Amino acid sequence: MNSIHVIDVPDQTIYGMKYAKSGEANMYIRGVLCCTWFDLVREISLALKFPPYFGWNGPAMYECLGDLDQWLSFDHMVWIFDDWQLFFQAEEHPEVAKENLLDLLQDIVTLWEKKGIPLEIYINNRSEANDGFMHSAMIYASKKLITPHAREWIKKNVLTD
Repeated sequence: MNSIHVIDVPDQTIYGMKYAKSGEANMYIRGVLCCTWFDLVREISLALKFPPYFGWNGPAMYECLGDLDQWLSFDHMVWIFDDWQLFFQAEEHPEVAKENLLDLLQDIVTLWEKKGIPLEIYINNRSEANDGFMHSAMIYASKKLITPHAREWIKKNVLTD
């Protein structure tokens, strides 16, 4: 199942999720490192080992996110965006940038769904953050949002003995 989930979990749970299963193209991106779109593109390109010919722009990032299977070996992907409330804080309109990122992620989810490779995206929005960020994320991710599934996945894959 490919989907985007908005979650609210503590640090120790998120850190465990990034290494939950082998054979996945995992990506862990922290909002504190992504104050601008360029910061986000840099962090994603490093996390997913984009090739040297990567063009350092939005269309090039989209293309690389859709072609990961050309240089990485995986049968499942888990992408975590932690500290959602901190993303794009140096942008003139952080909320618009977040909406654009969610739209891009939804497109990538659909693309990998067509390829038959599961992609789970978790957006961790801390409870101490502004509730407006969570509300915004839920609206734009609602097509694929299954929060109870996200919590069940965490219990099954992270909080096991």
